[in-house]
Amino acid sequence: MLSNDELQVQLREKEKLFAEQDEIVKEMEAKFESQDKKFKSQEKRVQDRNKNIREMKEELESKDFELEHQQGVIERLRSQKRGLDH
Repeated sequence: MLSNDELQVQLREKEKLFAEQDEIVKEMEAKFESQDKKFKSQEKRVQDRNKNIREMKEELESKDFELEHQQGVIERLRSQKRGLDH
């Protein structure tokens, strides 16, 4: 059987190991938290870019529609002008 002093030494060694492991866990948690913040920041930027792309696409579609309409008006005016010139 181990003496009281030997048991206390073993206990201190185990407590030291637990403290070291706890420190490693805390460092890993801090690292994961930092990575999570970076990921969320990148995710936000991607969402903002996607929103801008959607808005630009909608604007282009609107301008395309407007141009098609204006081309139709120009064609009609040219046709009317030809009718008047003859």
